[in-house]
Amino acid sequence: MVSNMQKKNWNAGTSNRKVEENILGQKPRSVGPRKIWVKANVVCEICGRAFDRGSLLERHMRTHTKEKPFACLVCGKRFSTTSGRNTHSVLHTGEKPHACPTCGKRFTASSNLYYHKMTHTKEKPHKCQKCFKSYATPGELRNHDFVHTGNFPLSCNICEKGFAKNYQFQQHLQRSCNVHRRSTLMRCVLL
Repeated sequence: MVSNMQKKNWNAGTSNRKVEENILGQKPRSVGPRKIWVKANVVCEICGRAFDRGSLLERHMRTHTKEKPFACLVCGKRFSTTSGRNTHSVLHTGEKPHACPTCGKRFTASSNLYYHKMTHTKEKPHKCQKCFKSYATPGELRNHDFVHTGNFPLSCNICEKGFAKNYQFQQHLQRSCNVHRRSTLMRCVLL
């Protein structure tokens, strides 16, 4: 199979660096804090993403088919990868093996620790393309985007205010919902 990647030597000043260049002009794939080049032997026919092994393409295809063949033995929740199931299973044991070296806070997944560390460095690499605010994690950026779209996943059926996170919605219900009910009742009584 012909690879769509080629290696070329690039001489920048006095250093001789080896650089992988994508013939199709595609950017490297992001993986956590670093970027990697994939030597493409197989390519997804749906989205064009390249993989160096057929097994990785097979796993990737589940993102398109929504297939989730791996079930949690405790609660039955299903996952597209065994690693996803294993990360989830730790929630049932309460184990948090990943500790922050700065503050000691513990996490079930190393990816959560990675993003938590950014709160200490104040690094916010995820930028909103609409208003240019920056966020430490992709999840925070996704939650922020609801402000622009107005399509919040949760909303109060009394005041119609939207919320991105369940804990914010629950706080609203506890703090404001009774006030909403009283004002709604008062309007009903006055009519």
